[in-house]
Amino acid sequence: MNSRILVVTNALLVLLALVLMLSGIGGAWGGAIAGFVFVIGGTFLASVSSQSAEKVVGVLLKAPQVFDEREQKLARRKTLDKFLHVAEWARRGNARVAEQLAQQIEDDFLRRGVMLVLDRTPEREMMRTLQWRIGNERENDQQEIRVIRSMIGYAPALGMLGTLLGLVQMLFGLGDKGINEVGVAMGFAMLTTVYGLIGANLLLKPLVAKMEQQSRARISWMYAQMETVLMLRERSHPIHIQEALETYLDGNREYSLPAMPSMPPRIRQLIQRAKAA
Repeated sequence: MNSRILVVTNALLVLLALVLMLSGIGGAWGGAIAGFVFVIGGTFLASVSSQSAEKVVGVLLKAPQVFDEREQKLARRKTLDKFLHVAEWARRGNARVAEQLAQQIEDDFLRRGVMLVLDRTPEREMMRTLQWRIGNERENDQQEIRVIRSMIGYAPALGMLGTLLGLVQMLFGLGDKGINEVGVAMGFAMLTTVYGLIGANLLLKPLVAKMEQQSRARISWMYAQMETVLMLRERSHPIHIQEALETYLDGNREYSLPAMPSMPPRIRQLIQRAKAA
């Protein structure tokens, strides 16, 4: 669905929910459902007003993937296997085969780094390009996190606003209702505050924490990939490259560093830093 159509549809639903809350049509349960639509839809609209609609929709669609760590680990191991084949052929001096295998690497960052090495790009220019990509990835992650953080602020505020509107509607009809009806109406008016608090504290805050954790892991993985690209440039043995990358994929595994005396100092530091992390 087009993001603009989604925003317009959501705005109409929020407007309809607001009318139902103020008019009292549908009774208490109708007001409770309208309050839910008002809080959820209003939070989305408020986020769209501060960010682009495409950005907000994109973040919400990616949210379920944040909790799928197993798939990410499998994808990284597949990337490692393909990269090791490239490193083996590059070490043998067969750049044509290595370039063909590099095209099969699904990770765009690593594939770009490998192609820079195979194209004999100067090290300073190559490092500048890779660091710029890492910085751009970090900024994209922060923008997505800011979208969810804005929702954390909007949801309780809209929940409180929905409660106030429900209380206003209840007070206008106070003379025509008994004490029991007033109590029920007040209880359902308070539900919008509950919706806002549950959405912010039980859904959005854990999502932000998970997104921040995965962002740090992704940036760390990209730095590890950059180090292995340098190893590829130095024609290091694929076993050393595998040991360095698997340190990030399997933090519980222990490696005997003295058993690999030919390991470059940079890679030894990489493994030691990963173990200490």
